[in-house]
Amino acid sequence: MRVAWHPERNHLSLAWREAGGPVVVEPTHRGFGSTLINESIPYELGGSVVLDFRPGRVQCTITIPLVQPRVGA
Repeated sequence: MRVAWHPERNHLSLAWREAGGPVVVEPTHRGFGSTLINESIPYELGGSVVLDFRPGRVQCTITIPLVQPRVGA
């Protein structure tokens, strides 16, 4: 497992990669964890999520703004 993060202009990018395990295939069913990640990051943080499934690895990249918009402004 490898986790890396770096700022990009006014966003923060976080990449989590798992490799070296069994062959990976994209799931046909979305479980609680992936639903939580895919829906809470955009809603709560105004960010985005990309899940990338390849035969030898899976990677999740989360990008969030470093400056949060003000609520009610």
